[in-house]
Amino acid sequence: MKRFLQSRERTRSWSLFMITTAVLVAGLVLVSCGSGGYGSGGMGSSYSAPGIFTLTSPTDTATGVSTTPTLMWTASSGATSYTVEVSLVSNFTTTVTLTGATGLMTTMYTVSPALSTSTLYYWRVTAFNYYGMYTAPTFTFTTGP
Repeated sequence: MKRFLQSRERTRSWSLFMITTAVLVAGLVLVSCGSGGYGSGGMGSSYSAPGIFTLTSPTDTATGVSTTPTLMWTASSGATSYTVEVSLVSNFTTTVTLTGATGLMTTMYTVSPALSTSTLYYWRVTAFNYYGMYTAPTFTFTTGP
């Protein structure tokens, strides 16, 4: 019996090692647990970054948009929070400073403070969870006069 318990403990240690060694592949974190197992979820379970989602409003290339638009997107499966970014440049090297645009728990955000009039903006949203993140493709909109 003692030998069986020692063998089981070595297997458990190896399983825990396997659980803590995650592999990042194409934006997904996969956890390989081997066979036999411990803990909830069982062995062979995989965990991943948030799922794909899309920006919905304002639509891409929209014009005449309010200077305080409500940005909306579909839910990302597995997301625990979202961050919104608005920029004057497509590569987001500089962003507009927004109030309360990080750690969002909903799929909408009303821009604050107000944006400039008659200006082209780029916007994107990133979904986060414990295992990673996913950023939706960027949309643009132009504010009205």
